[in-house]
Amino acid sequence: NVVTSLSRHNDSTLFVGTDGEGVYEIGLPSGKVRRQLVHHPGVVSSLRSNQIYSLFTDRENRLWVGHYQRGVDHTETMSPGILLTVVNPDDKAVRTINILPDRNILVGTRLGMYFLSPGGSNVLKKVSRPVLRSNMVISATVTGDTIYVGTYGGGLSMLSATTGNLIEGSNPLPADMNSVYARSRLRALCGSAHPTDFFARCTDSFRASHRKTRR
Repeated sequence: NVVTSLSRHNDSTLFVGTDGEGVYEIGLPSGKVRRQLVHHPGVVSSLRSNQIYSLFTDRENRLWVGHYQRGVDHTETMSPGILLTVVNPDDKAVRTINILPDRNILVGTRLGMYFLSPGGSNVLKKVSRPVLRSNMVISATVTGDTIYVGTYGGGLSMLSATTGNLIEGSNPLPADMNSVYARSRLRALCGSAHPTDFFARCTDSFRASHRKTRR
């Protein structure tokens, strides 16, 4: 199987998203499969697709599932009788999901970044070009009131989690950003697809020190 996303619910549960086999719930530390969530034709409470791009578990014990070209599903609880609810945006490749401090849902797609209401039923705002230099959002991480957004073809940008606007004084890093992890307001680790293969350690103004990786 092709593993596309990992999300740990707690110390005893890991969810694994795949490209074609849906979502596996893995028990920790045993590594044994507890159950598999898949699409069942005609069953509205099942996954809409088995091609998973992203997973996220929130503090309210909900599992969020981002699909390849099928939008977002989520659970109301982590109960065995899992019920997945359709939320916007639909028919878009969802590459990243996160939760903002105000409990709004952050959804990154190939058409830009969407801010959804806490239940996921309403689109509150969409951020795309020219605020972002590329609409294809690959990764995003939230720390405090700052969203670090990694894009394909548009580098890394910083947005306000409150307004969704580009933070004044932040200059986007030029590389393609496949992964972003913010350890604090002043430091983020960024995995790049740039030919030089580097991780960037960024300050709030995106002054970066590059460290090349060895293959």
